[in-house]
Amino acid sequence: AVLTSIDLATTRLKVLPSGFASHCAALTDVVLPATLTSIGDDVLSGCVSLKTLDIPASVRHIGKAFLCSTRIVAVQLPAVLETLGTAAFMYSKSLPMIDLAQTQLTSLPDSFANSCPALTDVVLPAALEELGDFVFQRCPRLRAAGVTIPANAALRAVGVDFGVKGIELPAELGRGAFGRYAAAAPPALPPSVGKNAS
Repeated sequence: AVLTSIDLATTRLKVLPSGFASHCAALTDVVLPATLTSIGDDVLSGCVSLKTLDIPASVRHIGKAFLCSTRIVAVQLPAVLETLGTAAFMYSKSLPMIDLAQTQLTSLPDSFANSCPALTDVVLPAALEELGDFVFQRCPRLRAAGVTIPANAALRAVGVDFGVKGIELPAELGRGAFGRYAAAAPPALPPSVGKNAS
């Protein structure tokens, strides 16, 4: 039999283990339990038929490659979310927008939304302190105008080639804001940022 749906609504699971339902090509419907607080690595990754998923409001931690290589078209991340693993939405080819504004995330991991060709809009959280490497690399439709960084974001570190040229970063950057750059050039900054970042 081919697995097309999973309903965990009546369970009292708090943790989804790593690898849960990964690479289930025919899976289209998943219902997660309201008790869930943590999602492991590679959960639902490679589920190429999965287009929608409701993430419980209680989830605080999501592991790496969550929803990687899916057809997800919309995602609502919980306001209590504190950590998100590497490549969480990498290769999510149908995802047009990611809104992180209400989350508690202080960093975006490496390759967070790498290779998402439909992505045009991203709203970053006010608590954001660090952008990882290759965060939005190979997202051809994502432009600086589509990335919202709250004016009060305490951004202090920006990784290598995060993929959006000309992005306006907050005027106040912490010490070592571009410390993770090696051979790659940092993004273009408005004059006011350059003056404050020295």
